[in-house]
Amino acid sequence: MHSLARDGLVLAAACVLVTASAFVALPRRAAGEAPLALIFPPWFDGAAAIERSASAGYRVLRTGRLESILIVAAPAAAGETPVPPAEAWFALSLDGLAGCLDRSRDAAGA
Repeated sequence: MHSLARDGLVLAAACVLVTASAFVALPRRAAGEAPLALIFPPWFDGAAAIERSASAGYRVLRTGRLESILIVAAPAAAGETPVPPAEAWFALSLDGLAGCLDRSRDAAGA
């Protein structure tokens, strides 16, 4: 394998590891907390993400910076932790993250 190709693979692997580590370190949703962000794959359009979230019982509050990010209220089930839609990559608590995942007020037209 050429040196340049090997270096590219090492760089790509390092980027994947750093990104995965950052997502693992983010705070996770604890039972009874709301709202939270549902992160869908980037190729999901807004309508598909909203449909999947609503069918799982989540109430969509607003969209995030990308169409594939939704800010939702978890379904209220007594003593149960709601299960995110199967297609969602992450369900994250918004404690300290609302500004990172939410659209800015200027972009939202507010």
